[in-house]
Amino acid sequence: SVAGVTLGVDTINQFSTYLSTNGAELGGTGGVIDAITKSGTNTIHGDAFLFYRDKVLNSRDLFDAQSPPPFTRKQFGGTVGGPIKRDKLFLFLGYEGFRQVNSANQTYTVPDFQAQQGFLPNTTNGQRTVQVNVAPVMRNQVFPMWGNLLPTAATPASAEILSSTGLPTGYDKIQGVQQVTVRENYYSGRLDYQITSKDSLFARYTFDQGKGTSFSSITQLPNYPELQYTTATYATIRY
Repeated sequence: SVAGVTLGVDTINQFSTYLSTNGAELGGTGGVIDAITKSGTNTIHGDAFLFYRDKVLNSRDLFDAQSPPPFTRKQFGGTVGGPIKRDKLFLFLGYEGFRQVNSANQTYTVPDFQAQQGFLPNTTNGQRTVQVNVAPVMRNQVFPMWGNLLPTAATPASAEILSSTGLPTGYDKIQGVQQVTVRENYYSGRLDYQITSKDSLFARYTFDQGKGTSFSSITQLPNYPELQYTTATYATIRY
């Protein structure tokens, strides 16, 4: 799950937790959570829900300048079940959607203004800088994508990162807001057939698909998110 949460809880009728050694039907050793999903009945029944949260309920972080960064979370969905043929064939459907936009203040390590122009620190011959050619892709595409996160000629000297000897390194630290988005959909359907008073058959299909953006914990490059996609399908038939 891209969202990192369990979706489709409203489709579960009951569950059991097994902590010790289990039989073959539960996979043998290890903990197991056995869940039974809801099924349709002779009467039509269902529900709908919506959970909403935004930054109003968040407190200001230590590194937030004034107010908490933008945050929105919405979980919504519903279920419906009923008969297709009374006392014989039943259908149950469930859906849950998850949407989240989460932001956090981050510190980025980026080339300082001199490095963007091709002037890099040089300590080999006593000169402060050495001029190099800046690749066109950096000058025309990468730097513009970073936008106002990059240092300018007016950036305070306190933002500059110095080496252990107090010399410039060609890097600055700039504050920015990093945004992570998540979008996920969960679908579930179950069909029950009562063959006789002692025999029954059910089939269940579950589909879960999500996508989201996140940022590398190593590089923290602004405007260069990592894209995540997940798709899971499950089919069950039991007599």
